[in-house]
Parts: sequence; C-alpha cells; structure tokens
Amino acid sequence: SKVGGQADQAIISSDIRSIYTLGYFDDVIVDFEGGVLTYSFKERPTIVKIEFEGNEQISNSDLKDVIKLKEYSILDINKVKEDIQLVQKHYEEKGFYLSRVTHEVHKTKNPDEVELVYKVSDFDKVRIKKITFLNNKKFPDTRLKSLMRSTKEGNFFSFVTSSGSF
Repeated sequence: SKVGGQADQAIISSDIRSIYTLGYFDDVIVDFEGGVLTYSFKERPTIVKIEFEGNEQISNSDLKDVIKLKEYSILDINKVKEDIQLVQKHYEEKGFYLSRVTHEVHKTKNPDEVELVYKVSDFDKVRIKKITFLNNKKFPDTRLKSLMRSTKEGNFFSFVTSSGSF
C-alpha cells in the first residue's frame, strides 16, 4: 500500500502476510476510515531470561550452547520447538534416550517481556543388561559376543568402563 494509492483488499492482504513473515508480531489489525489506512500491531514479547529445570545429567551452560534462541531475542514458538528438538537430540547423543523436554513461558511485570523455561525430564542412560542371540546353532553366544567390539553388556564396573551403554 502506498500513500495516494487505491485501497485494494488484495494489496492489504499481501501487506498483512508480509508483516507476519517478519516474525515480530502476533497480531495485525487494519482499519480504513475516512480515506486513511491504519495498521496496528501487537508485538511479540522479548525473552529476558532463559532457564532449564529438571536437568540433572547435563549442565545449564551445555544446554544453552545447544539452543539457538538467546536472551533478548523475540519469542517465536516455532524456534522454541526447534530448540526443544535440539536439546532432545543432545540428550540422545549422550545416551539419555528416555529424556523429554517441554517449555513454559512466564510473563513478567513488563507485558513486553517473558521468561522462557525449558523443562527437562532426564532419566538415566539406557543400559544393555543382556544380549541374547536366537537360533545360533554353529557358534556359541560367548563367541558372538566377543566379536562385538563396541556393544557390551553392562556389569558392576560399567560406570567406569561405560560398557553396557546403548
């Protein structure tokens, strides 16, 4: 839309889509009265604090390095969901396959600011207790297990040797 131009519904719709794609606004209201076209915006809040709760296995600083959103950036729920996937993948890489991550957004006294909290449920690592072979008639289980270099059953000393880690 341009000053002095026609108020065209297709152009106004295109303007609204363009404004939304910027990622800074939650709502756009258009008013046309007396030959004046007015756009009103509701801005997305700024993240003033990012916290992690429930993460006992991986440190806050390590998790902050994994996520893309940083403090004082605009809250974008799609980016929060991407960060949740990144944190979950990071946990899986460390052997914590049962971990789950969610988020909460807390309002602050300032309506334009929020605090973002990633809630982590990090369970123990998945461990291999026993390896079982089925239908092996030519080779004994012990022979087959000895050929497996990186996959081992857990034992009493697994916390030192990391054997038994899935």
